[in-house]
Amino acid sequence: MAWTGRKVAGVGCSIVVLLAIAAAGAITWYSAQMAGDFRRVKASEQALVATEDASAVFTPPADGVPDPARLEAFAVVRESMAEWRTKLTDAEAKFAASHSGWWGRTGEAHDLTQVMAGFWLARNEALTKAAMGPAEYTWLYGLAYFGWLGHDPAAGRQAMGISGGSGSRSEEARFAGLRDQWKGGVSAGAAPLLEPLRARLVAGWTEETNPIDLVFIGGFEKAQEK
Repeated sequence: MAWTGRKVAGVGCSIVVLLAIAAAGAITWYSAQMAGDFRRVKASEQALVATEDASAVFTPPADGVPDPARLEAFAVVRESMAEWRTKLTDAEAKFAASHSGWWGRTGEAHDLTQVMAGFWLARNEALTKAAMGPAEYTWLYGLAYFGWLGHDPAAGRQAMGISGGSGSRSEEARFAGLRDQWKGGVSAGAAPLLEPLRARLVAGWTEETNPIDLVFIGGFEKAQEK
């Protein structure tokens, strides 16, 4: 994995970015702090997945029509993340605009990953409160933002500071898969259920945080093993 540029923010491979920074400075205080952030996010996700497994694994409805109660729960999750979406957008913009040297960039990357970790932790907490696992959340997210509102799954992915590697390829495949999944839009039965939530869902979309919002560490790690 080679560093080829200065911008690393706003990418779908944010976990790869975090690990690359940590590996590049394995003996630094910064890398230890970033690894700790990563572990806390992973623990929160494992608790979330354990709750999901204890009930039932989510399967998208065959007719593509969501349960209205689950749509409402999704809208509440999106609303609860508004402050963190703003924080992450601001942190990404600051990181991308920086012209610091290597040590300064390491500190800035540490600051950014702290905000990313806070974002993921808050998201996982909101999902736990909604009894909504990663599979259901990802499907409802795609239904609302890709299938219905027509956003590109790769929206917000900026020029990447990493080239090559399985992480980059798996992310490209993931975005392509989401495009294929929602290229036909939503079912006729889903649209009337989404319409009353239009204003809330539109307000819940932030392009800059889109790729990072879609990252779940467990699924990401499995993708790297393929």
